[in-house]
Amino acid sequence: MVLPVDTAVNSDSSMTYKKAAVLEEGAAFMDTILVEEFIDSNSVRVLKPRQLTSLIPDDTSTQMALIKRIGSELKCDAVLITTLSDYRQRVGGKYGADSPASAMFDMKLVSARSGEVLWTGVFKETQQSLMSNILAQNRGFTWITVEELIRQGISEKIAECPYL
Repeated sequence: MVLPVDTAVNSDSSMTYKKAAVLEEGAAFMDTILVEEFIDSNSVRVLKPRQLTSLIPDDTSTQMALIKRIGSELKCDAVLITTLSDYRQRVGGKYGADSPASAMFDMKLVSARSGEVLWTGVFKETQQSLMSNILAQNRGFTWITVEELIRQGISEKIAECPYL
């Protein structure tokens, strides 16, 4: 089961309204990409935010209570939790950027029965210019958008997970 993407909005008291809005926008975009990634999978289901709301247990103090409830109600073995912590759009155009796209998220696959973390993956990247780091440049000669960066990051992380 893939949960809707979460953000650090509620856990970071220093977060500005503007940054929170951008992170929430990024999380919604990531939800769309996750649906695309698993659309042809017979063994993976993606939970929509509204569906998740109906499953929140009375004991909301622990994430494990939610995972166990999802496991028992939806008969799934594991839950994929994704948290977005950075989502910054490039400033500039395709061939010249004043500020590059940047994204950071982590993914965690948790056993619904035991709560054991089966796999984790972290994606953290700020695109660098070709001149800054010629060896690390693997995205061509243009500046990409944060959406392209996120799309590539999700694909990379899912490909790395031996359970998906």
